[in-house]
Amino acid sequence: MSGAVPLRLRATAVLPALRRRIRSAPYLRKWVILGALIGVVAGLGAVVFFTALELGTRLFLGLLAGYYPPGPAGEGAAPITPIARPWLLPVVVGLGGLISGAIVFRFAPEAEGHGTDAAIGAYHHGPVAPAVRPRVPLLRCTAWTRPRPG
Repeated sequence: MSGAVPLRLRATAVLPALRRRIRSAPYLRKWVILGALIGVVAGLGAVVFFTALELGTRLFLGLLAGYYPPGPAGEGAAPITPIARPWLLPVVVGLGGLISGAIVFRFAPEAEGHGTDAAIGAYHHGPVAPAVRPRVPLLRCTAWTRPRPG
């Protein structure tokens, strides 16, 4: 194992070469490559987010409260079913809000709120605050997948 190069060192050696190659590429090729790369990353992010949302819904609302939100009938989803424990539905949703608030408050306090004001301020005045830490989008995704009724 002593001869293995850590991933971070390999990435720091590869990234500048990749950057030079993309910058020196012809205009159309460069933007097609960058557009495809952005599309793949955004698509994978959407798949991960949707899967986490479905998992959270099934775990918290389905198993705990006995509520399975109806889906599109044309896609073979289950019909509307009665809620097994209706008294537990507000408790589960409230608990989900408390958990997501605790996650954001503890690990990424700069991610509080909806973020629209910060985006508008960054557009008009430039980013005044320090850069967003890499874990903030992941924590926001985790906080957004809290249980929400249908």
